[in-house]
Amino acid sequence: MRKERIYIGAIILLVIGIFLMFSRAVKAQLTSEPKPVSEIVIPESGIVFKTPDGKVLAKITSSSNGGVLSILNNQGKIVAEIGAQKDGGEINIKNNDETPVGILATEAYGGGLTINNFHKRPSAKISTDANGGGIVIGNAAGNNIAKIGATDIGSEFNLNDYGGRVAIGMKGATYGGMINLNNDKGRPLAVIATTTRSGSVVILDNLGNTIWSKP
Repeated sequence: MRKERIYIGAIILLVIGIFLMFSRAVKAQLTSEPKPVSEIVIPESGIVFKTPDGKVLAKITSSSNGGVLSILNNQGKIVAEIGAQKDGGEINIKNNDETPVGILATEAYGGGLTINNFHKRPSAKISTDANGGGIVIGNAAGNNIAKIGATDIGSEFNLNDYGGRVAIGMKGATYGGMINLNNDKGRPLAVIATTTRSGSVVILDNLGNTIWSKP
């Protein structure tokens, strides 16, 4: 019986010793200084990643806004870039002539996706502004020929001439809808709109004077 008590006491002391050792190890781990993180200082010329035969695959450089990662094709042309810009981040997709054809970027009120044509001019853009979202379609000259967007009181849809002036404008507003038919200078010559009670049609001359209206 006495031996059993001695054995039990020895086991208890062993357990207590192991617990104290474990507690000290955990405390030392928590209070120890964090290990320094490995750092790579990028030189002014940047860092270049190459294949074993010497072809450049990617580059990391710096700009006034931050870092830039460039991806190259097997012809040595930059075909994609990920970088920082004044409003946040940007992804730039290029063709084999290094012409930007697709740009996804943050903007002041959210984000924007721009698609360029082979003339390096915007042909389509989806973006956000203070009122919400918008879609703009451009022609070969880079002029906006169609626009759909949110406004502070509803929405708008514009069909423009080749120079970018609004030829047909449609709006959704507080009291319903409105359609403007404009001349080649963008001035309304016919306006169809809803009112609080019914609808109205107004015909104007090139100076903006009403020729006929109903009601």
